[in-house]
Amino acid sequence: MSKPVARLAQLGWLTIVWGLPWSHGAMTVGTMLVGVSVVWQALIVTRGARPNDAFWRREKWPLALVCWFVWTMASAGWSLDPARSWKMVSIEAALGMLVLSWWACPPPNLMGIRRAVGWSAATACLLCVIQGGIQWYNDASELEWTPYTSHIRLSLLAGLGLGWAMVEKRRLLAWTLGIAWAAFAWCTGALTAAVLLPLTFLWGMWSSLPVRPRKWFAGSAVMGLVAAVGSLLIWLQPVPLPNELPERTPWGNLYMHQPELTLSEGGHRVFVLSCPMEWDSAWKQVSDVSLDTPQRRGHALRQCMLRYITSLGLPKDGATIASLSPEDVRAIEEGNTNCHPAQGLTQRMRSVRFGYETWRDFKNPTGSSIWQRWEHWQAAVLTWQSAPWIGHGLGGLFEPMQQAYVQMNSKLHPDFRHGAHNQHLTVASQSGLVGLTLWVAFLVLMARHVFRNNQWPLHAWGFVVFFLSTCYEDTLETQAGLLVAALALGSTASFSTKDSPAGSDQG
Repeated sequence: MSKPVARLAQLGWLTIVWGLPWSHGAMTVGTMLVGVSVVWQALIVTRGARPNDAFWRREKWPLALVCWFVWTMASAGWSLDPARSWKMVSIEAALGMLVLSWWACPPPNLMGIRRAVGWSAATACLLCVIQGGIQWYNDASELEWTPYTSHIRLSLLAGLGLGWAMVEKRRLLAWTLGIAWAAFAWCTGALTAAVLLPLTFLWGMWSSLPVRPRKWFAGSAVMGLVAAVGSLLIWLQPVPLPNELPERTPWGNLYMHQPELTLSEGGHRVFVLSCPMEWDSAWKQVSDVSLDTPQRRGHALRQCMLRYITSLGLPKDGATIASLSPEDVRAIEEGNTNCHPAQGLTQRMRSVRFGYETWRDFKNPTGSSIWQRWEHWQAAVLTWQSAPWIGHGLGGLFEPMQQAYVQMNSKLHPDFRHGAHNQHLTVASQSGLVGLTLWVAFLVLMARHVFRNNQWPLHAWGFVVFFLSTCYEDTLETQAGLLVAALALGSTASFSTKDSPAGSDQG
């Protein structure tokens, strides 16, 4: 590869890396620079020769990926939504250009690109925490931690950078990114970070061990995972009912008890020891704000009051409301739902439990980003079943998905009836069994490629992060997600079975 082309390709990849957390424009410019280097190398420098032809003859997964990409692009032809189809073509076309770059001009100095990924993620996590802290100091009603990209994409970038840094034993980068990412996860409550961070540390620690101790370490990690899942299941069990459920309130009215509903707040059941008929008159004794006043999240004040008093462990009756302290009244008026304020990961875990219990009681996961994914997945399966062979076409899933939600009588609010949030189901729904077969072939062949190399702990990490993301996100449906995937897979694609990490980084 000529030096000008190598420098242009390197500049393009670095622009993508540093632009990912902040700017769609920078990501677009970086992709264009890589594309120009492809054309320059393939058509001008080598005049049509294939500089990386040996790689394509040896490996079969690139062919499967190209076939899947061509079929996906072709499926835009039978999409019933041309506008969305064109938008998706413009996004996913970048994948085709970046795949061509692996063939015509493999990214030079992969070691430098991997370092840049780590430092870019560390910088972004740190600045997001600082920005959120400034908002908190200024008493912002709603903290916006990641205004330029989603916390999921930023966590994927951080996962790539930290995993590579640990395997390559870059201690300064690993510690810096690990601390910045942990602070980001704690402050923002990003569950992707909370799950991926320990997994990344385990991967890095495991890769540094000799072959024999790795088996013991892996076994211990699996046992720890089983214990964590078991603890989660125990934690999600219904809160016990109170020992006594009196029939009447201190004011002489009947309590409403619904022990079959498990919704809880602060370790206490919401739908027991409740007397709604006393609420309004009692609340007027302590506050001039109506209980019907909507709060910042759209809930009426009476819902906030119900949950707040539940968290106190007190009956939801007139006597309790009339005896609330001024501090408690003010907290309810501000929309607080728990007497023990929480932020970040603690608050997110409360939301996870509340969302699960709401889903369990009312079959309605609206607003819970975790539990409503089950509705998305069911709708995606129905959408695939309505066009099983060739799918609905690239960009043509919106209307079929909305029809699927209606067909399954989903209680999910229309504002939350999104796409599949699973790349595999999205592939099946938009390109049918043909596209899904090509997609699975690509994944299987790529897994074989990365796990049979002597240095596979380094190169396989990108594939692991990419695959995990596709299980809970439409990774290739957004510009940032697609470019994170390109970084993950591109690092894997640009080495041969004879390369060592140092050797491949010089290519």
